[in-house]
Amino acid sequence: MQASLASVKDFMTKRVETIPHNVTVGEALRKMVEKDVGSLVVTSGVDPIGVLSERDLVSRLMARNKVPENTNVTEVMSGEIVKFSPDESLREAARTMNTKRNRLLVFDEDRMIGIVTATDIVRALQEVPVSFDIDRAIMKSVYTLKAESTLQQAVEVMTQLRIGSLIITVDDEPNGMFTEWDLVRNVLAPHLDLNQPVGGQASRPLITAEEGINGKEAAEIMTVNGIKRLPLTRDEAIVGIITARDLVEAFANS
Repeated sequence: MQASLASVKDFMTKRVETIPHNVTVGEALRKMVEKDVGSLVVTSGVDPIGVLSERDLVSRLMARNKVPENTNVTEVMSGEIVKFSPDESLREAARTMNTKRNRLLVFDEDRMIGIVTATDIVRALQEVPVSFDIDRAIMKSVYTLKAESTLQQAVEVMTQLRIGSLIITVDDEPNGMFTEWDLVRNVLAPHLDLNQPVGGQASRPLITAEEGINGKEAAEIMTVNGIKRLPLTRDEAIVGIITARDLVEAFANS
């Protein structure tokens, strides 16, 4: 199946997890963990009015010292809705996501029937016979934090640098990765003390790949391992990171 022929309806997530607009972030957090999803569509009645994502929880909740149980989801959600047709192609979905910098809500006329995330596009890329270069999309700056640093320090660094993950080190060697999802699942939802060491909540093992792989290869590694971020190495040292969103951008521009 060629990338130009793959339709959104073939790879979109058909079950859209939603949350009413009049609930707290605390309730939304519990649902995200229960359903194992990185975002929820916020609705008013049957109509979507926004999307609450992991990034929103870092940049609009944690960064502003808001308390989840005292904060309404509308205060931190992304308000822009990007509607998309189920008959559009994989490439067009990637281009739209790259332009809008948001998830795509798939509509059949006035009915929402699915959602397309960066992970959905990455999963589709590893199934189609297409290869593309990722060199320009790789984030060359690699940010690390020692395992004994606190969760509060990790949140502050991620917020200040506007990044979604940190490489966690033990004795100056890469040992794991702390991501926005780790923050949601392991810290925010269970109300974990932010003075705890970040190393205890990082994702392991640290999956890496050799520098020089193409986009299809990166998509396959991410899909098989269920990850959204892939550190790239040269001579066993991490020299960059490619994310699911970076892969979407690279494919859209290929």
